[in-house]
Amino acid sequence: MFLYWSAVLRRVSVPGLALGAILGVGTATVDLVDGLGWRQAASGAVTCLLLGYLVFALFVSTSETVLAQRVARSHGGVPDAAMFRFPCAREVRLPRKHSATAAALANEVLGHARATNAVRIEQVLERGGGDVYLIAVGGAGARVAAHLDAVVEGEEVVVRIKARPLRCWKQLDGGASWGVARALESCARATLRERGLQRS
Repeated sequence: MFLYWSAVLRRVSVPGLALGAILGVGTATVDLVDGLGWRQAASGAVTCLLLGYLVFALFVSTSETVLAQRVARSHGGVPDAAMFRFPCAREVRLPRKHSATAAALANEVLGHARATNAVRIEQVLERGGGDVYLIAVGGAGARVAAHLDAVVEGEEVVVRIKARPLRCWKQLDGGASWGVARALESCARATLRERGLQRS
């Protein structure tokens, strides 16, 4: 867990420093307007920069780690840096033992996810062949954009899943995208098992 926390801390360091710098400049400006000397203004600016950075970085890192730990625990894992590498990608690749079209497989995986409530699917945006684009709700209510792609490649069935925060600029989502990708992967494996496509 500490490794995940420190990885998040590194990721939020730049925004934290930017916030601290804004606070520091604001404090220095107020001190100079109030007639304090440059030395006192600089001291106040440095103090605010450090405090702003520490409070922001520690708060975000800790809250992100707590959320990610809950998501990881629900999937039998522990938080790691892969939880905020976007898109979070998973793949199921199994021998094809029965006739199955890509579109039928994708629909069955989606149906299994809804029936078991493994993933809360908010909206299906687009569907075509074995491709399904959807919005799901992950850990702590974070909205996730997911893409499920089922293909039949010769004697294999391949289901690829990608998930990322709905807002492209987000760098952290408390493990929500990772959790949605893992849940859809489990649904894909269960669907293929039901069809008799599992490894013997």
